[in-house]
Amino acid sequence: MAACPPTVVRLGPEGETVALIAEATRDGARREPRVSANGSDLSDLPQLYPDGDWLPIEAPLLSMAVVTPVEVNGERTVATLDTGAMGTTMSTPVAEALGVFENGRRGRRVTATDAHGQQLVGEKILLGEVGIGRHRWTDVEVTVLGDQPDLFLVGADLLRDLDLLLAADEGLVGIFSAGRGPAESADRVIHLQVSDRQLIAIGGASSVAGAEVSFPLIVDTGAWNTSVPLLTGINGGLAADTSFESVTVAVGGEQTNRGRFVLDPLRFGGVAVGRVLAIGSTMRGGAGEAAAGLGLLGNDVLMRSHALISFTRGEIRLRPTAVRTAQRWRGPGGARCTGEGRAAPCLSAALVAKTDESYEASDLPGVCLRVDVDPVFAGKTLELAITGQSPDLMNGGAIRAFLTANEEGAHACFHVWRQLENLGVTIDTPLALRWVRTEGVRWPCDPMKTRCVTFTGPLAKPPAK
Repeated sequence: MAACPPTVVRLGPEGETVALIAEATRDGARREPRVSANGSDLSDLPQLYPDGDWLPIEAPLLSMAVVTPVEVNGERTVATLDTGAMGTTMSTPVAEALGVFENGRRGRRVTATDAHGQQLVGEKILLGEVGIGRHRWTDVEVTVLGDQPDLFLVGADLLRDLDLLLAADEGLVGIFSAGRGPAESADRVIHLQVSDRQLIAIGGASSVAGAEVSFPLIVDTGAWNTSVPLLTGINGGLAADTSFESVTVAVGGEQTNRGRFVLDPLRFGGVAVGRVLAIGSTMRGGAGEAAAGLGLLGNDVLMRSHALISFTRGEIRLRPTAVRTAQRWRGPGGARCTGEGRAAPCLSAALVAKTDESYEASDLPGVCLRVDVDPVFAGKTLELAITGQSPDLMNGGAIRAFLTANEEGAHACFHVWRQLENLGVTIDTPLALRWVRTEGVRWPCDPMKTRCVTFTGPLAKPPAK
């Protein structure tokens, strides 16, 4: 007798039941995404939640960035949706390209503080009309500062009027009117403190001695890494990895971070979000709990799930991403693949043993990531987002394999980074082929290569291999 499919109760913005959805599975199998004619995975989210504008994230899969198409005075451009920025901000080169300074216009002098706590001098000037999907704002002001070539942050001055549903593993963000984002009964809810232009989550973790340490974190979709107030973490005795070093970028430029806190797990009330590797923050806070400093709740946590962020509701709603296997059994247009007269995977990924003399000191020894692509993808360049199956492995990021297939397909065994050991990765780690893209792929490698791997997530960012 077949088991009944699980039922999802969908709730409206006031908590009313608006739909009952049966999510059918075939004999308990893990369902693969639909496939486009070119072999890209297709998301079901726009059909499940048609009230939202579903915009592509104009960045590599799970790259810790929420870069989306926007319009400024009718001109299309791209911007980062940054809940951690209190106001909309752009650099001088972007402002010049968008005509902000036309006819000699200048703004009033202002001082701003970036995520590193650095104070910057800029100017605030009228930008005009900004559009995100079907949503429009007029008479928007922008703070112009710095000289980064592509800095454009849409901040909380606009985003407080929206609910955002991050689905970074599928390369999408859903844009909903304030308080109208989809809520489901099984969501894990993180309650937030809401001010006019800021969302604060109170996080907590156990110290080495077992005591509970709490700290305020700004909900920041512009930050790739979660951070904890440095003095709070040190004085509270949080476990630390002192060998870690990475570079983070804010409006004021780069900053080298040494050491990080190991939050195992990070909790928000009764909601645990898994093991988090958090850098130390030196941002100053105000009164109350923030007096000891503020940290950031970054995309390394928010992108572990599908996350709905709502200023109006004062909450984050987390729901799990779909379970995936390490194979895809359908190619472009849904075509099946065969090998030796029987069905075979069109795509597969696995960590396997490999011993040779080509390993470098920075490589995970004795292991490679084997990726196989069927000839059905001949002539296509693929981007594969690969994660670990355990909830505590490679969360908040992905190994991304890039390959160009020919008439024989594509086959590679990539060396990966020794740093993955810090996330518990071993040769026995089961993998999930999280998402596949063959259209709009941004090649991150040496242009003379036909394959490479990169990693995004809670590590010092390694180079492409």
